[in-house]
Amino acid sequence: MCGQGLRLRALAMRFGAVQALAGIDLEVAQGERRVLLGTNGAGKTTLFNLIAGELQPTQGLIEWMGRPLAGLAPHQRARLGVARTYQSSALLETLSVRDNLVLAVLGARGRQWGMWPLKGGDGAVLAAVAQARAGGLGALLDSSAGLLSHGQRRQLEIAMALAQQPRLLLLDEPAAGLSPAERPALIASLRALPRSLTLLMIEHDMDVALALADRVTVMRDGRIVAEGTPAQVRADPAVQAIYLGGGGHG
Repeated sequence: MCGQGLRLRALAMRFGAVQALAGIDLEVAQGERRVLLGTNGAGKTTLFNLIAGELQPTQGLIEWMGRPLAGLAPHQRARLGVARTYQSSALLETLSVRDNLVLAVLGARGRQWGMWPLKGGDGAVLAAVAQARAGGLGALLDSSAGLLSHGQRRQLEIAMALAQQPRLLLLDEPAAGLSPAERPALIASLRALPRSLTLLMIEHDMDVALALADRVTVMRDGRIVAEGTPAQVRADPAVQAIYLGGGGHG
C-alpha cells in the first residue's frame, strides 16, 4: 500500500452542546482496509457523514488523495471517487436487482432514469452485474429487490456502491442483521475487492471486523482510543474493557 489516501486532522463536530467528535486524527493509506470499531454513539457514523459531505465539520481538515474536501457537496465528492453505503436500506424495492444496479450507474454519471437507456453491453453495468453475481445474486438479477433476504440486500447495496466505480468506499455496518450463515459470503466478497479500492468500514461485530481489516481504529465518545493491527487491537485492554466490561454508552 502506498501513495496518498484519506487524511483527517483535528476533525471535530458539535451538535449544540453535544461534542460528537473531538479532534480526530486519522490516516488511511491508499488501498488499505481500515475498520472503525466502537459501540453506539462513539461517533463513527458522524465521521462517515463528514467524509461523504453530508455534514460539514465544526473544525478540522479532510483530505482525499491530497485534495482538501472542505465545502464540497456529496455529489462532488462522489466524482472524486468517494462512495458509501448506509445502515438503512436505500434500495428501490419494486424494481429488479438489475434495474437497481442500472440506476446506480446512471446516478454515478449524473443521469436520471429514462434520460439515457443503458444497453446490456455497457461496461459499468456489466461490472456491477459481475459484482452482484460475486455476492451470490446471479440467479436473482431479474427478481424484485423487495424479495431479497437481508444478507442479499446488503450484497446488492455494496454492488450498487461499487457501480459508481469509487476509489474510496465507506461501508456502514455491512454485517448488521446478518445471520451467522450469511456472514462468510459477505466477508469473502469484501476480501475479493481489488486493492486499487480503499475501504473504510464501520462494524460492530469484532469477529467480522478483524477478519477483514489491515488495521483497526477503535472509537469511544467521539475520540480514538486504540489503533493497530487486528492482533494488537484484540489484545488491547481498553478495547477489552469496551466490549467485555460494559465500557460505557460509547
